[in-house]
Amino acid sequence: MGLWLIAVFIPILFMGRIPGQLYREFAVTLAVSIAISMVSLTLTPMTCAYILRPENGVTHGRIYQFS
Repeated sequence: MGLWLIAVFIPILFMGRIPGQLYREFAVTLAVSIAISMVSLTLTPMTCAYILRPENGVTHGRIYQFS
């Protein structure tokens, strides 16, 4: 979804004349912030899964195992 959002703002970056000059910074800011958001939404769960390992010998309840 993030790539689609970036793809929407790329044509705004290449607009010419006065509208292009007005919206260029807006398009760049949104595209970069969406890219950073995509990276953080991908790396945060991966990092948490790597860091938060279960302790050895810990058993979970029935609801956890069912889900």
